[in-house]
Amino acid sequence: MRIAIIGFPGCGKSTVFQALSGTEPKAQEMSIATVKVPDERVDQLSEIYQPKKTIHAAVEFVDFQSGAGLQREQGDMGQGFQAAIRQAHALLHVIDAFSVPELADDAVREAVETVDTELTLADMVQCEKRIERLHKEGVKTGPAKKELDLLTEVNDWLAAGKTLRTHAELASHPDLGSYAFLSAKPVITVVNTAEEQPHWAADALPEALRAQREGDWGCFVPLCAQVESEIAELSLAEAREFLVDYGIDAPARERVIRTGYQLLGLISFFTVGEDEVRAWTIRRDIGAREAAAAVHSDISRGFIRAEVCDTPSTLECGSFEEAKKLHKVRLEGRDYVVLDGDIISFRHNT
Repeated sequence: MRIAIIGFPGCGKSTVFQALSGTEPKAQEMSIATVKVPDERVDQLSEIYQPKKTIHAAVEFVDFQSGAGLQREQGDMGQGFQAAIRQAHALLHVIDAFSVPELADDAVREAVETVDTELTLADMVQCEKRIERLHKEGVKTGPAKKELDLLTEVNDWLAAGKTLRTHAELASHPDLGSYAFLSAKPVITVVNTAEEQPHWAADALPEALRAQREGDWGCFVPLCAQVESEIAELSLAEAREFLVDYGIDAPARERVIRTGYQLLGLISFFTVGEDEVRAWTIRRDIGAREAAAAVHSDISRGFIRAEVCDTPSTLECGSFEEAKKLHKVRLEGRDYVVLDGDIISFRHNT
């Protein structure tokens, strides 16, 4: 999962990047940090097996330096910046709500409206260019006609001032995936609050604006980047004490990653053994054979059966092998829908 951090200069993007990654952004146009997904289940399984390697799932955070990202004075987004964020699975939009705390709601409203307008306009330009080309080619039937009809529907939706993320069918349409429309990407809206006012709620925002950023396609996450960056440098015990003092339930890293998984419909399953305990990230609601491809394409091609046990039962039994002896492990076929926290051993013929 790759999350691109966007926002206007001075909003605290780099501080948020530091809070999420534990590292300072580099002095270049784009900084990328790979962060392991906190998951106590992986740690508990690792304690049982004492493997040679323990591998958590990972998330990439991408930050853009001032001048390489959004610029208020430009009125649009540069092509290089657009190309970079098209590669992200989700966007994390940081908004300055700390400079003038009493005007935080106004700052959020302006930033959301401005950025969503820019994302929508960028998609319209991309869409209209392709529509114009298809018209020139005189397409009337076949896949090209289907593409033209879909793009026309997309363009009409965008022209009405709506982001594609609020049209689930178009945003996830398989025939439009190659376009990587910017306004179709889920958005985590990080409201960067003042240290003396760490809590913020979206209740006062207009309903229409909240609808652009809340639901299956988005979420508001208030946090104080300065405080969170300091927490990221502390030991686990010190960080917990800090969190309690500020009334925060979990560090920013955990909250943002958890939100990203929810918005993108992702889950983790595990493979275990003396050599390796590993978390694998897959889409929710996929079958066992498709999930096997995350481990190796050969396993998916030669799939026979999946041996499955949930993590709590495995931990209770002491290991996957002991769970097998106690008949807690199930044999599942290729269409079994993998659940979050499943431990799987794939039987395959390769």
